[in-house]
Amino acid sequence: MSDICKQVEDYYKDLYQRIIDLKKEAENAPEGFLRIRMRNGNRFYYFRTADHGSRSERYIPETDKDTVAALAEKRFIRTVLPALKQNLRAAERFLSMHSGQEEDALAESVPIDILELAAGIYVTPEARRKEWLAQTWEERPDFETRPQFRTLRGEYVRSKSEAFIADALLRHDLPYLYEKPLFLDGPRHPLFPDFTIYDPRTDKEFYWEHFGMMEDPAYAERTCRKLSCYLNAGLAQGRGLICTFETRQFPLSSADIAAMLATAFIS
Repeated sequence: MSDICKQVEDYYKDLYQRIIDLKKEAENAPEGFLRIRMRNGNRFYYFRTADHGSRSERYIPETDKDTVAALAEKRFIRTVLPALKQNLRAAERFLSMHSGQEEDALAESVPIDILELAAGIYVTPEARRKEWLAQTWEERPDFETRPQFRTLRGEYVRSKSEAFIADALLRHDLPYLYEKPLFLDGPRHPLFPDFTIYDPRTDKEFYWEHFGMMEDPAYAERTCRKLSCYLNAGLAQGRGLICTFETRQFPLSSADIAAMLATAFIS
């Protein structure tokens, strides 16, 4: 199943359950409708026996908050339920009509010589992967010491824990680049994520930051500032970003790394 189909299927399931829940709430809602009137900046609540046509109203005392809330919930359900049902039908039509295959999967049925000749309009996943891994940039300027821990892939990183993460990414065949600059706040203030990862399922980049000296107050403060940059750009744990943390007392374990990989990529 293609990634987009999986997303729509999950959306369909969640929306279907939400509609069921709202219908149950509607069945238990009281008769009548809520009318809110403003007077001298204050709200006054009234019970209506009919939404349209001839209307008879009675005042709902301010102390009867349960009735007001129940009628407000009923109004909310009446407003949103038709649109939610329409969305559900649209998702159902999409799933019924979608082939379930994206371009990369369809390209597998095209002869290799045709693919080579059509390179101007289609680049194979492996070619995209190699091109992504071939990126270069200027060395990070804000570190006086060079990375000294060697990974299985042969490059050097700045800590043993980062080496463990790099080796885990390699074992799971997830292409990564170390300390590639990321410009979230313009070209003058790049971040340098520990790992920029190419997710082959989505053809997008994912970032892994490991914060390894959280017992150091100054380091922890810098960590908070860096995380704020990610959050301001819409990146958060599980949404384009993986964060791991450790102190001398609580070092990063292989189980921690495996759990993060399982959540973000392998599941």
